[in-house]
Amino acid sequence: MLSNNIRIESLAATPFKHDITVAGLGIKAGSTKQLPPPFIFQYYFGDASSKFRPYASLGINTTIFFEEEIDAELNAALDGIVGLPAGTEDASLELDRSWVLAAQARFDYMLNDKRVINGAIWYTGINTDTTIHTAVADLVR
Repeated sequence: MLSNNIRIESLAATPFKHDITVAGLGIKAGSTKQLPPPFIFQYYFGDASSKFRPYASLGINTTIFFEEEIDAELNAALDGIVGLPAGTEDASLELDRSWVLAAQARFDYMLNDKRVINGAIWYTGINTDTTIHTAVADLVR
């Protein structure tokens, strides 16, 4: 807490793993791991001694992608598209770091001096550009 009404928060987590599909086709394109640490400024309404204390939050979420892997079936199909035998050239997958707005509506309710109930609604988006590097061209989306 910077004051009775203002706090800065960042979320720590273990990496999440996601499968990636080709939009509209349902074909598995690959997978990635990601960490989405948001950096949030919170404003608490009311007095610090209040039993019920709502607060609102606004900040930025940056998502870091790593261990991107292209699916073997897609890799073979890309070789075929450019006229190479399957498995000739390994394509690779790259996801750019994401920077998106993060927002929250939350409350704390003090049960007693040692226990509190917290409720929250969070919005954290992810928006990234994806590049598939092949033997003859890069496919960007």
